[in-house]
Amino acid sequence: MYNAEGKFVLRRAVLNITYRCNLRCKLCVTGGPRYKVAPHYSFNYLAETMHRFFKIVDYVEWYELSGGEPFIHPDLAELIDCAMSFKKQFDKLLIITNGSLLPHSAVISAMQRHAADIMVFISDYGELSSNVKELTELLLSLNIDCKIKSYHGDNQYFGGWVDYGSWERRNDSPTDLAAKFKRCGASKMQGIFTTHAGTMHWCVRSAKGLVVDKLIPEEASDYIDLFDDALSVEQQRSKIVSLFNKPYISVCNYCDGDGDNAQRRYPAAEQLS
Repeated sequence: MYNAEGKFVLRRAVLNITYRCNLRCKLCVTGGPRYKVAPHYSFNYLAETMHRFFKIVDYVEWYELSGGEPFIHPDLAELIDCAMSFKKQFDKLLIITNGSLLPHSAVISAMQRHAADIMVFISDYGELSSNVKELTELLLSLNIDCKIKSYHGDNQYFGGWVDYGSWERRNDSPTDLAAKFKRCGASKMQGIFTTHAGTMHWCVRSAKGLVVDKLIPEEASDYIDLFDDALSVEQQRSKIVSLFNKPYISVCNYCDGDGDNAQRRYPAAEQLS
């Protein structure tokens, strides 16, 4: 967190800009297809969220705009420019897409302006990701780094997707919860620090459970409310530090976990009927 120069540093941070998506994946980690009206955040709200985040965090290696499907957001071009106004505070801006859509002209222009500082991760779901080839060629023509993760066929990235289970309380022991938390992919990445609805969480499931859908009992120590003006920057940083020091977080008791290599994986992006 605090480096040798006294800067407050995170490895990775994600800003969820929309839950809207053109796919209807059964095991979508945000659960986007199951909403009648999926959560979606305005440019002004997201710009203020970025401002508040970078007031607390001096530097993050990867800053990610995610969804849902980011290319659906009508203000993505402006959001890219806004993120780049904080360029001195991160290494790369990541955009995660499902490979089914091509960015509109304003987004292409924004990416071209900042080509050296953007990386696009394309999740390739086979027939569902109908524009992977054209998108890849476009990005390469703009000198934008891109990486394709294959999620179709017999050799899916990381073996496919995980089913985190229902939102029923597991009643696991503290020892089992700590072991689950330690095995979790989010913990192995030193926290994903994903921001949803102005609150920053260790993982997406925590964001959904505590704030977005309020599916589990409130536990304010498990997230950072970026819009809480009663707390100073140092107090907000202390809350982040405390997350690193917790043996587990409350959502672990409402999750089957994902860190066991023997845990069953499922074919990615299976669609709801």
